Amino acid sequence: MSKKTTRALLFLGLLASFLALPVLSASAVTPTQVTMKITGINKSSVKEVLIVGPKTAVRKKITTADLSGTKTIALPASFKNSAGKYAYSVHLIGLDGKYLGPVSFKTSTNKYSVNVIADPSKTLDIKNIELKTGYGQSSLTLGAAKFGKVLTGNTNFKPAGAGTRGLVKRSSTALFSVLPLAGVTCGTTDQTLGTDCDSDGIINALDADDDGDKVLDIADTSTKNYESQKFTPWSTLFLSMTTALNANIGSFTPEELITGIEAAVGGENTFNINFFLNFTSEVAQSYDAVWVDCGSVAYCANTESATAIGGAPSQQLGNGYNNLYCTEFNSGGGCESSPLWRTVPGALFDANFAATAVTGTGIFNGLVRSVVGGNYGWAGAMQPRTGAGTLSKVVVGDPYILKLRTATSGAVTEMPVSLGGFFITVPAIKSVNGTAIDYEDPLGTRDNPIVIDSDGIMDLSFWRPQRQSVAAAGETSAFMDMGGLRYGLIFGSNDGEALVATGQQRETGCSSISGGAYVSVPTDISRTPDTGDSQYRINVWPLTDTKSDSAASSSSDIDITFDFGNCFDELAAAPSGRRFTLTGSGNIVSVSLTAVGVDLGGGASRGAQSFYIDVSALK
Repeated sequence: MSKKTTRALLFLGLLASFLALPVLSASAVTPTQVTMKITGINKSSVKEVLIVGPKTAVRKKITTADLSGTKTIALPASFKNSAGKYAYSVHLIGLDGKYLGPVSFKTSTNKYSVNVIADPSKTLDIKNIELKTGYGQSSLTLGAAKFGKVLTGNTNFKPAGAGTRGLVKRSSTALFSVLPLAGVTCGTTDQTLGTDCDSDGIINALDADDDGDKVLDIADTSTKNYESQKFTPWSTLFLSMTTALNANIGSFTPEELITGIEAAVGGENTFNINFFLNFTSEVAQSYDAVWVDCGSVAYCANTESATAIGGAPSQQLGNGYNNLYCTEFNSGGGCESSPLWRTVPGALFDANFAATAVTGTGIFNGLVRSVVGGNYGWAGAMQPRTGAGTLSKVVVGDPYILKLRTATSGAVTEMPVSLGGFFITVPAIKSVNGTAIDYEDPLGTRDNPIVIDSDGIMDLSFWRPQRQSVAAAGETSAFMDMGGLRYGLIFGSNDGEALVATGQQRETGCSSISGGAYVSVPTDISRTPDTGDSQYRINVWPLTDTKSDSAASSSSDIDITFDFGNCFDELAAAPSGRRFTLTGSGNIVSVSLTAVGVDLGGGASRGAQSFYIDVSALK
């Protein structure tokens, strides 16, 4: 099926939020070491070993010589727990940087554990590690006081989350409190990156579902405050009526849908992976360089074949960034050809948005330090640009290492993060006022906008966005409708359109309070509480889906009735800095039907379908 292509903004403005986080200590190397040997017929598939401690990590490449001998890895002092012991878990990474799973050990109690507790200043010989499906099996039996709490519900070495990216249902009785390397319990927050709150064998920093409720962390309010979530990259997928992708659009064959997804997620200017480090301003300023080491993850590795392109985290910083790193410019002063991310060491912006390049050797995939509302923060974004085969190249659980250089000492701290669940399609309009959308020639384009009558009312039906299914987690559908998301109609203020912003804010929405713009919503959609606070009266995604993930189904849609007249009256009465009025020269308004995950402290994953409405009757 032929589809028109549209260019979207390369990077959206970040939702800045600065929460307290302790300053990270430098990782001084001590005599403590780990030795290991990879065995088994699949040993050539193991390319890296990742060892994760309470707050930092060590990642080492596996060479041909290592495969025929023994790999020795020194551990930093930051691996010590509160008892002065070295506490860690061992993980294997394979071809193209894909996560192969944790290493599991038998214990002296005939149970199994994925974490180790070792005496300081001694070498622990992990012995032979055989690669299995979704995990590695060590021939070492850990003695008393050499392991953490054991995996529950297992009768052999295989962790419950092996091969599922941690997406596995765990009953409440199967949860253990926390790995002892943290010294705390899993409650409202986990305190370290080495914690495994659902005992599935996949530590939170690498788990797509930290608490085992089969709700992806990107949409799970119960895990949004976990320590590991403060560094999780979030993604965005923005499409239009002519480029819309959804498993329930009947005009797509499965092959066409896969082709379209790979063109969008692996293409140009539609899909972004965004990094925002949730620091206090003081902590952010203590670092003078932050970059993302992708190891063997092919699209963003520090190799000539890496395809990911990078950029500033917002339009406001764009020109300064472009002046540093772009070689070709269009008439508007922006990047005509964006730089490969691996060629960018990062940038430091001052309060006037003047940029200087980060300096130093061995720095690539750099992030940007900028000032937002007087507070400093680190952020950045990339597009994988992986083209055909994207769904096998960009995968949930892709492991990255954040590297942070302390300004005063030059010490570098390593922090493990991974790509969480992400949208591969967007919410898509099914019908407007009872008329089904024909995606061969869709209503809602700029040239064929949806006309809003003088009563301002529109009945809208739309399908939920999808993610990839995980067969190892028992999902048999090709695509899964994503549950637990927040939704809203977001309006833009653009040249030549009817809606005009009186302040700097360039996107807005209306509340779901009683008597507001959202006249009716289904029973499985909850409204943002009617508190009367101004923040709820100007809300971009005030509806929350209470349904869980389920197999994609064309009958599983969401029907709402929206009053545009009431909404625009509400926006015109908003405080001046957030006021929008229908005083523009044009008669159309751009709208984004947006699905959003939970706020991870600096932003949230978004999937959106943009369309246009004609508001002539309301002006």
